[in-house]
Parts: sequence; structure tokens; C-alpha cells
Amino acid sequence: MKKGKAITLLSVVSVLMAVLLAMTFVRFSYGIYDYNSILGAVKLDYDIEGGTAYTLTLAEDNEENDVDIENILKTLSDRLDALGYKGYSVTALKEVEEGVDDYSIRIATRSTDSLASDIAAISAYGEVKFYGGTSSDPTEEIMDEEPAVKDSRYIGSYVEGENTIYQVSLVFTDYGYKTLTDAINAATEADSSSQYYLKITIGETTLLNAAITTSSIVDKTVYITSQSEANAKQIALQIRTGGLAYKYDVSDAQTITPVFGENTATLLFIAVVAFALVAIAAFLILYKGYGVVAALSFILFFLIEIAMLVAVPGIVLSVPGVIGIVFAAIICIDGLIITIARIKEEFAGGKTVKAAIRNGSKRAFRPILNTNVIALAIALLLFAFTGGTLNCFAITLGIGVVVSFISTVLFTRMFISLILPVCRNSEKFFNLKRSEA
Repeated sequence: MKKGKAITLLSVVSVLMAVLLAMTFVRFSYGIYDYNSILGAVKLDYDIEGGTAYTLTLAEDNEENDVDIENILKTLSDRLDALGYKGYSVTALKEVEEGVDDYSIRIATRSTDSLASDIAAISAYGEVKFYGGTSSDPTEEIMDEEPAVKDSRYIGSYVEGENTIYQVSLVFTDYGYKTLTDAINAATEADSSSQYYLKITIGETTLLNAAITTSSIVDKTVYITSQSEANAKQIALQIRTGGLAYKYDVSDAQTITPVFGENTATLLFIAVVAFALVAIAAFLILYKGYGVVAALSFILFFLIEIAMLVAVPGIVLSVPGVIGIVFAAIICIDGLIITIARIKEEFAGGKTVKAAIRNGSKRAFRPILNTNVIALAIALLLFAFTGGTLNCFAITLGIGVVVSFISTVLFTRMFISLILPVCRNSEKFFNLKRSEA
């Protein structure tokens, strides 16, 4: 590459990096619009930002007194997972009143617009019941002899006009399908002009009340729609899992501070920035010209990792998630060090600067690939077999490993190819010596 072209491309890349850096950390206004920084758009979990807590107290009119508290805690945790909550705590609190053996339950998690209704959904009491009839509010209970529902899942959304519609698939068992279609056909035969209505309730809450025909049941599946994603997920969860075996009263919401203190987010930010600056300074001091290349690649690694936290749906950053980013950054540093070590070995063996860089980068590829593949496999296993905040660790580590590999293999070579034509004495600039073995 000619020097002039290299300088032009290096200038363009530098400007793009400066813009990306500004977008990552700087919040700015333009006219009537207020643009958040990329970092500011990252969703934070309750252990970093704080959140909301609810207390579930066993109701006095509960039909059963022998509460299986361990099963209740697991059920609530599973339901929070199903609704998309990763960082939360579900804790049993022993009543201190003398002679009372009951437990109350404290649920603490990040604040969301649907949190209150989500808590009500996961702690609902009662059985799922089905009612049918030609009335718009049917009262005749049907499908009550055997399990009627095989599965119920939130399956996504579609746009209809200006509205977004959220769907739930309700899959009936053979018994449920036959019972429902027989009821619809019987009602239609008695009065062809009438509509058959299906109502689904849990306790005193109505989950569905809509007209239904046999043609709307496809492969034993009925599709329920909602104007709210949160409501669709709640309906799917409640029909699939039913209500709790015990009745609980839910307290008013209480604001909670982060687990590690009010300044957790700021302290984590300072710690990660300090770690990155120390690594960059070490690169520049120890490796001179290659240190510049490594520093630029390392900066791009962090900027892309932060951008991915916003771009990938469903990521809520927790403390374990931050640790996952740091682990990925260490893997990136390791790859950069391996590359310069191989380049130095090639140059010490008699190669020219360009040949040493080319051969050294090739030799570094396999150990870098092995390290990243192992780390990615660990992230995938953790994601598949763990829940809660460990999921966030697995996600940030997995994304970080992919970005790290791109940084150490692609960005490093890109910056070397741009900087090399500009250097008058590339051997001295990259701190390469023939005497080094």
C-alpha cells in the first residue's frame, strides 16, 4: 500500500473511531431531539442500578397451612426466568411473631414497566379453568375432567396496520381439542347464527374471553392475541403453569438500592476504565509501535462490546456480566501478546519486517483460535445449563470472545497494514531486534 493511501485510510479509520468513542460515552442534544450515549442505553440489572422489591405474605384465608416453601421459591424463580428476568432474588423470610411458623417471601429485581403485573401473574392463586357457551360471558365449565392444555407459549409479534399484535400459541391435548370442538359444533347445530365463546380464568382473573370457531383451531392450536408483550407473556405463563397452591397477599412496591451500594454502577465503570487504561499504557510502554496497534485494537474491542450490549435484544447487564466482559478483555490481551511474540520470533530468525509480521500473525492464529474456542464453549455451556445472573456472564463472555477474536486477528492486521507504509524505520518502530529469540 502506498504511503498517501495509507495515511488517508488511517485518517478515515481514526475519525470513525473518534465518532464511535463519542457516541459510546457522550450524551448530546440536536434540536428537539435528545440522544443518549450507547453506554447510557445499556440496561442495568438490580445488583448494579437498584430495583424494586415485593413481599408475598401468606393470606389468612389460605385453604392449606402446611406450606412447601422450597417448592414455592423454585416455582417463583422458574416463572421469573420465563418472563425474562435474569437478575433477581427470591428469599423466604421467617415470621418473627411468636407461635407463627409461616414464611413470607421477598422478591427483589430490576424495575420494569410490567413488574407489578408480572409479580401478580407469578404469584396468582387458583386453577386454570375453561368456560364455554353462546353467551359473551360464558359460565358453563368445560374441559374439567382431564388436562386440556398441552402447552402455552409466547411466540412473538406482528404488525397490523399501525398496531403491534403479540401472540400466544395455546396447544390443546387430544381430550381438550375433542371436547372444545364438540361443544362448538353442538352450539352451531342448535343455532347456526350464534357464536361460541371460550373463557379462560385463573382464580378471579380472566385470561381470555373471545369468540371461537372450529376453523380458528389449527393443528389443535388456538392463537391468542394481546396489545401488550408483557400481557401476552403473562397469559402464556399462567395457562401453562397454573396458579400457586397457596394464596399470597402482595405488598406495595418498595425501592431497593443496589446489592453492593448506591455507587455500584459508577465504581464498576471506573474499575473497568482503569483496567482498560492500564492495559493500553502497558502496550504502549512495552511494545512501542506494536503497542499502538494493540491499543487501537483493544479500544475497538471495548467499543464494539458495549455496542453489542445495546444491539443484542434482552441483555441486562449485571455484576457477573461485567466480570464476563473483563474475562473477554483478558483473552483479547492474551491474543495480542501472542501475536507480537510470534512476530518477534520470526524477525529474530532472519525474516524482514513484512515477512515477520505476515508469518508471525499466521503462527499466532491457531493458539488464539484455540483459546477463543475453549472460552466460547464454556460460555455456551453456562448459557445452556445455568440461569439467573450467570446467564449474563455467559452472554457477555460469549459476545466478548467473538469480538476479541475479530480484534486480535482482523483489526490488528488492518492497523499494521495502515501504519507500516507510514513508518520510515519500521524495524525500530515495532521494536524488533535480531538478537531476540
